[in-house]
Amino acid sequence: MAIKPTVSWDETKPGGGRDISLGDNDIKEFKTQVREVLAADHEISSSGQGALWGHHNIVTLLVQTSITALANAGKLYAKDVSAKAELHYKDEDGNEIQITTGGAINLSSGKFASQAQGDVFYASSGTAIARLAKDTNATRYLSNTGTNNNAKWAQINLANGVTGALPMANGGTSLSTIAKGEILHASAANTLAALAVGNAGKVLRANGAGNAVSWGSNMKIGTYTGNGNAGRAVTHGAGFSPSAIIVTSPGATRDIGIWLSPGDAMIFGSTSNSNAIAVTSTTFTFTDAALYNVSGRVYYYLCMFAD
Repeated sequence: MAIKPTVSWDETKPGGGRDISLGDNDIKEFKTQVREVLAADHEISSSGQGALWGHHNIVTLLVQTSITALANAGKLYAKDVSAKAELHYKDEDGNEIQITTGGAINLSSGKFASQAQGDVFYASSGTAIARLAKDTNATRYLSNTGTNNNAKWAQINLANGVTGALPMANGGTSLSTIAKGEILHASAANTLAALAVGNAGKVLRANGAGNAVSWGSNMKIGTYTGNGNAGRAVTHGAGFSPSAIIVTSPGATRDIGIWLSPGDAMIFGSTSNSNAIAVTSTTFTFTDAALYNVSGRVYYYLCMFAD
């Protein structure tokens, strides 16, 4: 603690000459020397008195090479590290701590009063460092959900703690949105996509191995007018290869023709003819003009699809 002098400091006293004893000048020189030495690090003036005299303005530590521990004392000093003066401390047991390094605080040698393996240190305010003890539960992640968004151990919140869409290869869908009514499907190998909502009345159809599903119909109703020609191809417009076709005409006999599946017979009333019709995904063709292709007559057909 600095002590305020009881008598003002005055380097002009004593005022006598050096012709007798030279003592007064020596005293003044000594006072000046003491002040100049003290002023290197301390608050002091050449005259007057002040409440802050004796306090340190700065502390200048000259580089030391060897510091001996002292019982009941700690020593703060400068020591060369890579040709730079760095601040050090040695306790009474001889433990030395390097406090600075390369113009910064040397955190590698810092130590809190209490710490354990796995603890995390964080800035709990603009001027304070706090210790977060490790969480021994598996698995926890460091989050900002503590008080005032301080660090805290937590589990990942899938509602607000992630961003982006999880790829399919990692168990996700790769999608971030999907509309009401859309259906998740494999649009290609290893690719998930949303199938847009189909039109009213449409059904989900498989389109064979290696093809994506699609919306479509499983039956088609239509009409055509006979032209009397053999090999008449009727475009049915079903959008699929029918597995059953029914053909009829509102004539007097109202005969009904039924074709059930590829290779099966076309049945006309009580007559069966396996070669009377050929079916594709776009047309059905009669090989006999007399069968359901009488010129001028209107015919009605129903195409159906089933496994």
